[in-house]
Amino acid sequence: MSNLTKEEELAEREYTELGLNMRHYGNMHLVQLTIFFAVSGVMFWNVVEKEASMPKVALCSANVAGFVLCILFILMARRVCDNWDKLLARAKVLETTLGFQQYTVPPTPRFFTNRTAIYCIYGVVGLLWLVNIFVPAVTAAPREHCHERCTEMHKIVCPKTCPN
Repeated sequence: MSNLTKEEELAEREYTELGLNMRHYGNMHLVQLTIFFAVSGVMFWNVVEKEASMPKVALCSANVAGFVLCILFILMARRVCDNWDKLLARAKVLETTLGFQQYTVPPTPRFFTNRTAIYCIYGVVGLLWLVNIFVPAVTAAPREHCHERCTEMHKIVCPKTCPN
């Protein structure tokens, strides 16, 4: 039989649920980061791979879309942090009722936190897209050397890819 009052029992259930929700929002960062890398990686690969043949408007639009993607993911990450902070504040209140100290006595703060790292990742990739908008040659793979290296044998084997 439990010696908890009805209020303490409810607080303990809510505390358990808060812990699960906080874990969910903590994992959400990893999920968002994975999706971000997949989408922006494919976009960036396509831009770099097809840059020489893309019309300037399409190239600029793709770079702007990549930059906007970074901004959207930063906003989504901020929202996850806001939800986590709200849950953390409530968990601290419940800990005073329950006598717990998991969240009220946090680890030593550091300058470079997980949040800072996530924002830096989005920021660096966003900066790469921004630079690529104004200086597309930064990511452009040199195309001329492909045809300069065509040997006689390669011309025979792959006549369509080699000039004359």
